[in-house]
Amino acid sequence: MTDAKKILYKFTLGVLIVLIVCTFMSKSIAKAIQPEVEVINPVKMDLTVSGEYVGEVIYDVAYETSFDFPVKVTKVLVKEGAAVSEGDVLMEVDAAEYFLEMKRKELNILKVKNMLAQTSDNNLIAELKLQLEIEEEELSRYKEKYPTDGKIYAKMGGIVYNLNAVASLVGIYDNNSNAKVVFYLPESEAAKYNVKDEVTLYYEDNKIETTVREKEYDAVTNTYRYSVSIKSEYLKHKQAVPLTVTHRTEVYNAVIPYRAVISLGANKYAVYVVRERQGLFGTEYYSKFVEVNVVASNNLYAAIGGWVITTYDDVVLSSSTYLTPGETVKVINK
Repeated sequence: MTDAKKILYKFTLGVLIVLIVCTFMSKSIAKAIQPEVEVINPVKMDLTVSGEYVGEVIYDVAYETSFDFPVKVTKVLVKEGAAVSEGDVLMEVDAAEYFLEMKRKELNILKVKNMLAQTSDNNLIAELKLQLEIEEEELSRYKEKYPTDGKIYAKMGGIVYNLNAVASLVGIYDNNSNAKVVFYLPESEAAKYNVKDEVTLYYEDNKIETTVREKEYDAVTNTYRYSVSIKSEYLKHKQAVPLTVTHRTEVYNAVIPYRAVISLGANKYAVYVVRERQGLFGTEYYSKFVEVNVVASNNLYAAIGGWVITTYDDVVLSSSTYLTPGETVKVINK
């Protein structure tokens, strides 16, 4: 081999080595700067969701004794859960002070009547009649407000549900009136459930199957108020009741985690899917931007309508950097 050929051989070998090294480095650099993505395959499933909450039983007809002045209870004549009739005595109280005040008012009325009987002055008669009317009205209102006879009566028939001697409080509800269970959910939870969704109420070892009757927004508390109709003689007014709410859906052909969905506004959505193509260094993965129709969703999953994507597609769940359409990516879980 001549010197010229040796030089050419060494030069060619050197170039090949450089090309191999550059190719390897270029491929390594390209991979190093590629976004790393995690992909998932859509699944066939429903979007049924359920949650456990606590509601309160409310009967349409109920009342509680109420006094805006101190009352000293001396004897309680009923028990919680007892059935009472209108006019039944619920409690006895110390009424000495009320009785004396009532007698003072009755005395004032008697004085006015005596003055009327002893005068013939028409102007005075008119004035005394007006005063008598006022005194009698005040006495009537006083008797309605204060337990002057030392007794607190039931204003309606029903079941005693609240009894507090210290607060002179007795609650009665009509167990024949319509009843409902009410519960409140914040907006994030309320997005899951609607009218007619299934509700299961639990008490002791029993349960009641029913549905949501009403859903209303409460602007004061910024929550949604749910109402559930019930018929059960075993549930008491103001009783706390554990419950489960379930929103059932049909089975969808392509369901993905909601965080994989990109909102475009105006009820338009998209996802990124990963496709294969032949690149400079062989087969590579790239991102494809696909607009989709979200036909149903909850706070965790979204159902994609039509056949834009299928269970065979690799949908991007997360990416190390912001993606652009057609960008080469590195799939870390494929």
